[in-house]
Amino acid sequence: MIYVKKGSPPKVIAQKIADIRRSNEWKKIPDCPPESPEEQSAYTRKLRGQFDLLSKAELRAALLNEQHSLCAYCMRRIANNTKTKIEHWYPLSKKKSAVLDYHNMLAVCGGRDSQGEQLYNCCDSSKGSTIIKLDPRDAAMMNQIQYLSDGTLEFKESTAYTSIDISQIRHEINDVLLLNNKPSDIVSARAAIYKACQKRLDEIRKKSKNPVRDVEKLLEKIKTKEVYPEYVGVMIFYYTRWL
Repeated sequence: MIYVKKGSPPKVIAQKIADIRRSNEWKKIPDCPPESPEEQSAYTRKLRGQFDLLSKAELRAALLNEQHSLCAYCMRRIANNTKTKIEHWYPLSKKKSAVLDYHNMLAVCGGRDSQGEQLYNCCDSSKGSTIIKLDPRDAAMMNQIQYLSDGTLEFKESTAYTSIDISQIRHEINDVLLLNNKPSDIVSARAAIYKACQKRLDEIRKKSKNPVRDVEKLLEKIKTKEVYPEYVGVMIFYYTRWL
């Protein structure tokens, strides 16, 4: 996973959001969802209808710029097309104030991945309307993400989080977002990147007179790219840990 530093929405999006919030249609929608399933479905449709008034192409462009063209969860390459989804980190169906909050929006992949010959949904396509703690917008939390040589993504032990929170976040990684299904394309890809980093580091250590400086330069070069390499989180973790 990667840290997503949220900024302000483009002016045209901010203006449209302001217009929607001033509209009678928006004001008529209750702040909290109703209790009955039938009413909840209608409530969600109304909120979705208001969100759909925004230009998705302009929204995706802004989100992709923040995320360096990677899915906020699995780090696969995504583009400004309808295959890329605009996710509400706090589910749209759960709270009216979350619907038009640009800081609540992330760009994510379409969610299709393979486990052997079986296809399954990952990332937001698996998460759906589940409320989660794991937050790509939280830099401190993203610093707790680590990778193993087999491509497994883990959340490290930390005194900054309770054991209950750590257990919940690990559950979300494995069972809600399905980021560690084995064998899967995303896990095997992370393993390949890990191996490539090992090889690159070995080459630097053999040839360089100052490997620390050269790895620092390599890491800085990676971090300043406008479009990140796929699975860049593995690279950043591996070289940062070595340093």
